Amino acid sequence: MHQGGAVQIYEALPGRVVFGAGAARTELAGEVDRLGAAKVLLIASTRDAGRVRALTAPLGDRVAATFTDVREHVPVATAEAALAAAVGGDAVLAIGGGSTTGAAKAVALTTRLPVLAVPTTYSGSEVTPVWGVSEGDRKTTGTDLAVLPRTVVYDPELTATLPAELAVPSALNAMAHCVEAFWAPRRNPISSVVAEEGVRSLAAGLAAEGLAAATALLRGVWLAGSAFAVAE
Repeated sequence: MHQGGAVQIYEALPGRVVFGAGAARTELAGEVDRLGAAKVLLIASTRDAGRVRALTAPLGDRVAATFTDVREHVPVATAEAALAAAVGGDAVLAIGGGSTTGAAKAVALTTRLPVLAVPTTYSGSEVTPVWGVSEGDRKTTGTDLAVLPRTVVYDPELTATLPAELAVPSALNAMAHCVEAFWAPRRNPISSVVAEEGVRSLAAGLAAEGLAAATALLRGVWLAGSAFAVAE
């Protein structure tokens, strides 16, 4: 929000969020339809292979290609390989954690294909327009609305089994993003309210167990990423 006298301007990021236990099983095919995609490039880690097969079974031969060589920090070589696999697809379906979403963003940056993200960790990058690739020790990042997933399907069933050693640090990182959103250069009344609710939801999730914990944590991560994206 730009402030100058009595004039205030707030720009919300575009995007659609589908949230709920079982949503990845029941809503995924419909969300692909909603994007108007006849063929999709599926990006997913081999670690999630069994679950991904079950989730994408309703899509049948609409999965034009599958890219599984997902790597942390999206090396340039990984981005180029994913881009090559995207030929023939008219949307990118990313099922996985932050590295999977990052690879999908790298494809979208060049092709401008819409991304549908199904997070299986508490990353938060799925609701931001930030992209990044790496080459050796050098990392290049940027912001482009083309990489912001057009649709995000949040399903707490997919994160409920995350081990605590992965879930807790991710939740605390999301909480840090909420705090940053309060002081970021483009902070505004909307982002501050969203960040506050994000902290509340994350705290509730850390104190809960099972699906209730996963639901609160995933909601908190969604809010944290959303607040940070418009305030930073």
